[in-house]
Amino acid sequence: MMKKIYLLFVLALTLIGTATAQITSLPVTLTTEDGLPGEEDLYSEGWWNTLNQYRFSSPDIQLSKAIEALRITVEATTTGDSGGGYPCFAISEFYLYDANGNEIELTVDNFETNAQEGSEGPMEYICDRNRGTYFHSLWSWSDYSTGYHYVEVTFPEPLSKFSFEYTTRYQNISPTVIELSDPNAEEIIPPTDSIYASIEELHEGSDWLLTVGLNDYDEEDSFTALQMDIVLPEGIRASGKASISKEWASYTHTSTGGDIGNNIERVILYSTNNQPFNASEGDIFTLSLAAAGIVEGDYEVTIQNIRLTTTRGTEIELSDVTTMMHVSELSYTLTITIKDPTQGYVTGAGTYPAGTSVTIEAIPYEGFLFGMWSDGRINNPRTIVLNKDTSIMAIFKKDNSSVEPLIVEEELLPDVIYDMLGRTIQTKGLRLSDLPKGIYIIKGKKVIK
Repeated sequence: MMKKIYLLFVLALTLIGTATAQITSLPVTLTTEDGLPGEEDLYSEGWWNTLNQYRFSSPDIQLSKAIEALRITVEATTTGDSGGGYPCFAISEFYLYDANGNEIELTVDNFETNAQEGSEGPMEYICDRNRGTYFHSLWSWSDYSTGYHYVEVTFPEPLSKFSFEYTTRYQNISPTVIELSDPNAEEIIPPTDSIYASIEELHEGSDWLLTVGLNDYDEEDSFTALQMDIVLPEGIRASGKASISKEWASYTHTSTGGDIGNNIERVILYSTNNQPFNASEGDIFTLSLAAAGIVEGDYEVTIQNIRLTTTRGTEIELSDVTTMMHVSELSYTLTITIKDPTQGYVTGAGTYPAGTSVTIEAIPYEGFLFGMWSDGRINNPRTIVLNKDTSIMAIFKKDNSSVEPLIVEEELLPDVIYDMLGRTIQTKGLRLSDLPKGIYIIKGKKVIK
């Protein structure tokens, strides 16, 4: 099983009555039951500008070990407005207090985020003590790789006992579910061979299918993104983007990536519509590979820099994995069909090494001649150089050059003869003299009466 082992204290949230709460370890999730989004707080800059804000005051946080920073990750808001697939939010002012309730002075250098909105709400407004300005997380474009949006506060000095308070921009997009965590908590990931990979040769020497999956899973793990780099042999390239397995997460995730140089293909799978995923067992995605002219042999394909991003923004790195890729001699198939197989046959069809010159010939049956090839050429036999899979058709025609008059008109005719349009004429018991003047096909020969 793939396990995350955190050097953190066991999660505990001790409630004293209904009015007070104390947090004794991290990470912890706060919801509306803990007072979110906060108390309504009407703020006026004057008669022309009145802001309906929320003011949220955290429970007292009393940890047995001091931490250097606090990450506040927003997982839901009052309106659920989306920013890059995750809830966006805006904070007007943020306050940090020590164990005695004294405010700790902060500057913009104490704050950072994974999802800064580019069009408004820069970070410096979160501590400028102006209720009319605000920090705003990403909303104007989609960046699914961010995961849930967070604000991280680095303390001027480590704290074990503290609390915080913030006011929101408006009452909309105000946090209703937040996770408090220590961004510097040490996370120990044991070496794991959870990722597996295999490569199937679909067409000798030219097309392959790479399949990547997980051997095991931990249903408690939730993630927003999976990224890896695939080191391909020289001369091999990806043809298209990764196709996510339907059994895995194809309805809630999409893929991106591309060549990042040095014959390395980067694949990134990320959640859409605010849908984290569990790392479930089975095939994750397939990736089509292509080449032309690579030397026959066995090659290594290494998958490295494999990282799962959790909903808190932390990353889990998995061990590299190497698989073998067999390259057969590049070959192509020549397919020859016949428009009317009753009129003749062909030679030369088959599978040949790339670049082979193949002689093909169309041979007619008695009463027919070779007409042309489906590409319009009339040379027969002819030579084709195979640089790709090739299909061609032979077209025969009736031989109208053989005309033999029937001397003895009183001989009995065969039971069936044909006119020049190929229509059947029943002639049992008849002689040529019994027929009207015309041209007939009798015993494969053209006869004029």
